[in-house]
Amino acid sequence: MITENQIILRISFDFYKGNENIFEFIKQIADKYNINGYIKREKDKVIIIASSEIENIQQFADQLGKLLPYSIFMGEASTEVVYELPEFLEKGFKIKGDINILPQNLSPCPTCTKELLDEENRRFYFPFISCKYCGNQYSYIYDYPFVRENTVFKFFQMCEDCQKDYQNKEGFRYE
Repeated sequence: MITENQIILRISFDFYKGNENIFEFIKQIADKYNINGYIKREKDKVIIIASSEIENIQQFADQLGKLLPYSIFMGEASTEVVYELPEFLEKGFKIKGDINILPQNLSPCPTCTKELLDEENRRFYFPFISCKYCGNQYSYIYDYPFVRENTVFKFFQMCEDCQKDYQNKEGFRYE
């Protein structure tokens, strides 16, 4: 049941990549803002149905725009208000259906780009910069999914700081 303080959005955008981590990332944002609904893949599109109080939906949409990799917005995208529930929505935010396909390379996400260009950051001009959201570089991946053990980096020991990043479940480099 939707109240007068709530809204349902249907967000869709072209998505030809196979990086399933982006679905987890969107789910994390949805969970943070108490969004009910789901995300699913339909052919070459991602569909998000998001329902919550108007303020939560605004914050959710704002965070998606700020934090998703730029390459996601290079195709067609749309957002529309839905006036009838498209189907029964459970409490919470779910990932529906098969989200795994062979990925394409992505441009670095906003966070990686910021680190790459920050002279004070240990990743300044690091040629292999990536995270679990913008990873999938064919030049160093052996197998799918994109995890360290499936890349050339499995042969290299991480420094202490990188190891902390990699083990931080809240971080965007966690595997």
